Amino acid sequence: MYAELGCHPQVLQEAADLQTVLALTAAGAGPSVVPQSAERIAPPELRLTPLPGRAASWWIGAAWSTRTPLTERFLKAAAEVARG
Repeated sequence: MYAELGCHPQVLQEAADLQTVLALTAAGAGPSVVPQSAERIAPPELRLTPLPGRAASWWIGAAWSTRTPLTERFLKAAAEVARG
């Protein structure tokens, strides 16, 4: 994604937990790249800006070992949420 945007940021810190990333950004550690869903939990002092380009969006999927009625309901609900 960075190559597509023509930049090479200096990574100061990495975190796997979204709340930690947002807290570090709010504390002034620097900007971060987060999913759009972060807007639901981001502190009000943070400004989220969508990034341009194909590399800034990606497909997600679901995996299961046995299809059950519960699996079917989950897949239906996930598809409805994904459509918006």
